[in-house]
Parts: sequence; C-alpha cells; structure tokens
Amino acid sequence: MTEVAICEKNILVREGLKAILTEVGLFSIVAECTCFVELKRQLTSTRPNILIIDPACITVDELKSVTTNFSLTRVLCISESAVSSEIKACLATGVHGFIFKDCDRKEVLDALVATREGEKFFCGKAIEALTSDTQNPVNCQPVKVSSREAEIIRLIAEGYTNKEIADRLCLSSHTITTHRKNIMNKLGLSSTAGLVMFAIRENLIQAN
Repeated sequence: MTEVAICEKNILVREGLKAILTEVGLFSIVAECTCFVELKRQLTSTRPNILIIDPACITVDELKSVTTNFSLTRVLCISESAVSSEIKACLATGVHGFIFKDCDRKEVLDALVATREGEKFFCGKAIEALTSDTQNPVNCQPVKVSSREAEIIRLIAEGYTNKEIADRLCLSSHTITTHRKNIMNKLGLSSTAGLVMFAIRENLIQAN
C-alpha cells in the first residue's frame, strides 16, 4: 500500500482526493494538513511515499525544503493556477508531477499511479502552459543531441541525481556533471525546469 499525505486548504478538494484514493485501493492516507508548519511535522512523523500538495499552501522556498529534506517522498502538485512562471518555479524545486484541480478523475489517477511508479507526470494543461510561454521563448534553432545526451536529459528530467545517473550509466559523477553543463549550454537553458520542458517536447519522458 502506497502511503500518501495531502496538503490542501480546501476541504472539498481534500475530501475529493481522499475519495478517489480510497476507491482504487492502492493508496493509504496517512496525513492531512493545510500549511507548511503542519506539513513539516507530519512528513517527519509519517514519511509518506507521496505528497499531494497545492503549491499555493506554501512558498517556493518551503516547497524546495520539502523536496530536499524529504527526498524519498515524491511530490505531486495539484493547482488552480496555470501561470507558466509559477509552474516553472515548482518544477525547479524538484517536484515529480503537476496537475490541476479541474483535471478529470482518470487524469488524477493516472498522475497518482505514475508518481507511485517513480515517473514524471504533467497533465495536458500544464504542458500547454509551459510550452506556450511567450515571456521566455524557446530558441527555435535546430539543436542536435547525441543518444547519450538524450539519455542523460531523460534521467535528469525524471528526477535522478548526478550520482544516480552515473551509477546507472556506469560513468563517473564528474563525467555526468560535465555532460549536464554541456547540455545546458547547447540547449541555451539555465534551469532543470527548462530541461524538463525540453524532455517533454522531445518525448523523452511521459507527458499526459
């Protein structure tokens, strides 16, 4: 049974998520909260597999604290806001998925199952918000990446650390760091969020 914590101020949303989770029989709800103070305390005591959180409940710095200090808990954001800058800020903290409160039941379940399996998941609305951003236009010049670079991009976008990627590919951490720097320079990117967007556009990771 996958243990889940929910951080959400709206009681109706909380109850709706709990109903969906209970119905499928794959998840056990071990914690509920509405703010960072409660969240930190409950994550410390329960150590759930998944945290479902409305990013509006906490600050970006607090979200980064969660992904850093509770790295074994995979974070799925569920939001009302489709502002690309806010989605990017969440992705930059290292969350594992992003959906919206108006997603249908199937999409919410798909996101939960994907997160449970350790996969990245972004609903169609999130992808549209990210890829249609006009404030930060993507460089349209063709860029070629090698098969090795594509594999590294995919693993970075899926949340693996440099060391974990090095172990999987039987390379040194230094080599992965160099590859990562070269990839970011080649693609004209400055953040992991941008790399995730590239991976989505190039179908290197699952996007729903």
